[in-house]
Amino acid sequence: MTFNIAIVGAGIAGLGAAIALSRDGHTVTVYERRATSKEESGSGIQIQPSGVKILQKWGLLDDLGKIAHESGQLELIRYADGNVIATQQRKGARSQWYCLRTELRKFLLEAAISAGASVQFDAPVQSVNLEAPSITLANGSTISADIIVGADGTNSVVRKAIFPGSERRVTNDYAFQASIPRDAMLADEDTREIYHMLAARPWLGPSSWALTSTAPHQEVYDIQFLLWDRAVDRDPHPDKLIEPLEDLAMIEDVFEGWSPLFVKMLSKSVKFLKWRLVEVPPPPTSLAPGGKVIFIGDACHGMDPNAGFGAALALEDAATLAAVLRKASVSADIPRYLSICDKIVRERSSAVRPYSAYMGRFFTVPDGPMQQKRDQGMKKFDPNRVVGVKASKLARYNTPEWVSYLDDYSPDEAVDEILRQDADGKAQVKQVVSSKL
Repeated sequence: MTFNIAIVGAGIAGLGAAIALSRDGHTVTVYERRATSKEESGSGIQIQPSGVKILQKWGLLDDLGKIAHESGQLELIRYADGNVIATQQRKGARSQWYCLRTELRKFLLEAAISAGASVQFDAPVQSVNLEAPSITLANGSTISADIIVGADGTNSVVRKAIFPGSERRVTNDYAFQASIPRDAMLADEDTREIYHMLAARPWLGPSSWALTSTAPHQEVYDIQFLLWDRAVDRDPHPDKLIEPLEDLAMIEDVFEGWSPLFVKMLSKSVKFLKWRLVEVPPPPTSLAPGGKVIFIGDACHGMDPNAGFGAALALEDAATLAAVLRKASVSADIPRYLSICDKIVRERSSAVRPYSAYMGRFFTVPDGPMQQKRDQGMKKFDPNRVVGVKASKLARYNTPEWVSYLDDYSPDEAVDEILRQDADGKAQVKQVVSSKL
């Protein structure tokens, strides 16, 4: 059965859901508060293997190659001298892609419209009726739907309608983005070769780390610098969570001891952006009491970016939502299957969230014996050797079983497993009841 579905938010989760649901024949309309698809951030974004597999299933991987590239490998770099600590191949089942966030959103927007979804910009949602269900826009119009999906980010209106007062948490952690023109990189002998490297390159330093990569389709080199527990009084405008900067003077003290090459690359940037990182505390549920309003993506599990898993989780949520609704045969089924979506999404994100925090600590170990031990361990690790290993979310981080859990995750299989467990549980209850009669 197909449904009329209203999606609030045209980010990665919202547009991903629009693609997946439209492909299944649902009537989908996306309502986005922004006036256009253009995003203030031009920063890069990684798409982890689980997300790549979803895009491939949707038939979008070839077109993705027009705006993004397969990194092929990770080159982990020591902050002080720019030397390579370890190289990890990332191909095939372990493939990671890299692109600019704003380009990925435009790509998903076009794919959603091609799949049959309608997308309305400059349409901020003012309120949500959880019973109807319906949404009311700022212009006063009210839209009813069979299902309402909140994919409206960390400051979600839909989440707050279900849990009034459920505010995002602003941290003292920061991300800074620098964008360097292609010509500036190629004009300098020291940076020319780096621009042509497709690998994603994490630079690991004490209390901070950076992710750098070329974005050849957009002819820029992207740097994202992440800084933990920064004193807010060092920020001239702490109330501005996202802010364009003319330079990085507010954190220039941090670069003491960093490789001259890294500092040189930063000096070539023509664009800087500051983010104060925010998190969404895990909700007890993402489903409204009526069972027909649900929130996904960052609205449900906004977390730190250390694991680079935000895009993949958003796509997983979208695919999970579509997978559960394929099982619904009548409108009365909606609450049951959305409750399964809620369970899967929160269970998956509750596993990834602490891992992402762990990776932040892992990448920023202070110089010394522990850092040397970490570096030696990374030299030995090959993610491609874990292909075919049984996945386990309970495994130690960065073991073959854990990597398999991250990379080989399938929303369709997760839904089928929950339904199998549900069927087995009912069968066991029936058997127990029968034995007592």
